[in-house]
Parts: sequence; structure tokens; C-alpha cells
Amino acid sequence: MSECPLTPRQLDCLRLAALSNKQVARRLGIRLQTVKNHWTAIHRRLGTFNRAQAMILAQREGWLSAPDFEAGEARHEVEEY
Repeated sequence: MSECPLTPRQLDCLRLAALSNKQVARRLGIRLQTVKNHWTAIHRRLGTFNRAQAMILAQREGWLSAPDFEAGEARHEVEEY
């Protein structure tokens, strides 16, 4: 197991990878743009191009295990206006 290059908050985003960015922002109490910034940093640090690759790498390296990832009921929410 190698040392994880991600910050604790980036790991929080990775745990919630099955959710939409908007759902992650709500869950973590941060702005949507902050979530997007975290994902950009995650991919840059890990050399990945999508969430699936990042999740697989995190599992393979032992930074997170499958039970650590939260399942998302739906990737897209219906907004109330």
C-alpha cells in the first residue's frame, strides 16, 4: 500500500463518486465549484481521467475499500423550482 496523495476532503469526494457533483456539494456542505476543483485535483494527482479509474486505483492501492464508497440512488436529481 502506497501513501495516499489525496487530502482528506478529496478522499471524501472520492467516497461519494457515485453521486452527482451537486449531491456531493450538498452532502459535504461545500460549493459546487469546490467539488469540481477537488475532482480536477484528484485526477491530476492520480493520473486518472474519470471517477471509475480513480475509484479503482484507490481500491487497488488500499486507500479506500469497496464499503467506503457510498452508493448513489440517482446520478441526476430533479430540481424543484
